[in-house]
Amino acid sequence: MKAERRWKMVFQAMVFGFPVLLGVGYFLFFLSTTGFRWGPFGSVVGVVRIEGAIGANERASAEAILPLLEKAFSNSSVKAVVLSIDSPGGAPVESERIYTALGTLKKKHPKPVVAVINNIGASAAFMIALHADKIIAGKYSLVGSIGAIIAPWQFDRAIAKVDISQRVYASGKLKAFLNPFTPVSPEVDAKAQH
Repeated sequence: MKAERRWKMVFQAMVFGFPVLLGVGYFLFFLSTTGFRWGPFGSVVGVVRIEGAIGANERASAEAILPLLEKAFSNSSVKAVVLSIDSPGGAPVESERIYTALGTLKKKHPKPVVAVINNIGASAAFMIALHADKIIAGKYSLVGSIGAIIAPWQFDRAIAKVDISQRVYASGKLKAFLNPFTPVSPEVDAKAQH
């Protein structure tokens, strides 16, 4: 009687348990195909990608990057953060929001931050990289180019040859310093450099 009951229980476990195990196995397989991961269970490096133009409505906006930084810094399994940069730059204010948050998170969760510049890390992207602890770039990576360029024409000498002059009325002493028809004084040159 006991043996018969035992076999009955084994049979029921196989009939009902096997489909359940099969279903759980299929569910786990389905999760793995969607990119779901159970970990990390050990120490890892968090990678935050800053790719494309940096701007409010771009893929590399502060709104998109800040949650990724927060997630990487707040996870205790993440021992270091890598900024994977491939961006020509963009909006300076978006860049400022990102690197300010980076500084705040570094103080709150002290972790090493490495900026890896892939093909390009220029302008606003380079400004973000400057706030990492270390910058790594390839031999042919395009890096840098922060700031603005002013390239005014100087027509004042040509105009003087044909005896033409221009009067400029401005609300401030150096307000019209980029006027191409007036000569560049040392004071104007200093202002442009500043």
